[in-house]
Amino acid sequence: MQDRFIKANYSKMPTEGLVELDLNEFDDSVALSEEGSADEQRLLRNFAVSLKRVMRGITFAWKDNHTNPTMWVYMKDKPYTMGYVGYGDFNTHVMAEESEYVVYSHTIENGKYSSYSTPYFMKKTIHMDKAVKNASRHLRNATPYELAMLNIHKAKSQFDHIGGGLQDKLRSIRDTLYDQDRIAQEFRAIIDSGHEFIDASFGTTVTEFLEAYDIAKARDNKTLNLNHVRVYMEDDAQMFDVIKMSDVHKNAHACLVPDSLMTYKDNELPEDIMGKVSVLTMVGNGEFVDDVGYKDDSGCFYVTQ
Repeated sequence: MQDRFIKANYSKMPTEGLVELDLNEFDDSVALSEEGSADEQRLLRNFAVSLKRVMRGITFAWKDNHTNPTMWVYMKDKPYTMGYVGYGDFNTHVMAEESEYVVYSHTIENGKYSSYSTPYFMKKTIHMDKAVKNASRHLRNATPYELAMLNIHKAKSQFDHIGGGLQDKLRSIRDTLYDQDRIAQEFRAIIDSGHEFIDASFGTTVTEFLEAYDIAKARDNKTLNLNHVRVYMEDDAQMFDVIKMSDVHKNAHACLVPDSLMTYKDNELPEDIMGKVSVLTMVGNGEFVDDVGYKDDSGCFYVTQ
């Protein structure tokens, strides 16, 4: 199930920025002009209302309010949606005889379809009561370990990008330094006149080269061990889920430390982790700060150990 959640073809949506849909104010004004869309939206609204009665704490946001309307299902304190529900024709090859209620979730495995297709993650039925049962059974939030693995490759990529930039700078300076005519002239001057550079800019380039060389060499030996940190509120208290991820620089696929999940209250979180999370809250999503960590697009953090 974990592998299905993190698959690239499984549709995931960060809850941050979603506009909550007020089901109580749902009326014809939200329906668009497409033929049939108003009825389909009303039926989907009724489905959502029924589902909300059996799944406490969930809320909805439009995924698509056109023909075959769909709604994201999520909990406000979770980083990602649980999946989505819809009503309409979700067949991929032939037109359905009648519209169906659909539930889309990473916990669904529909063997009638390829694992790389959207319907693989769907349960469909013409009966709303059955659709509610499907949704309450299959709509689940990602586990802390799934969240930790979801964006670890992006964090590693950004870490590698910094090292690659240092190597690019080193190569650029080296190419400037290794000019055959200049080297011959300068080395001849070194031999003949006692280490005085004729071309002052060459001496500056030598200094830059040595500095870049030392930094790049040190970077080659740098390791990447991270803590995945999710911040959330529980009973008016700020909580932190922390999972260890080791040797990410070697293999991001096998970096998760099993059974390492620790949950801290605000005043219990280790000072080093708190300080780095504070720094990362001030950078944009998808940015990596060397020796601090990475902030992903759902508001979770990968902080260096």
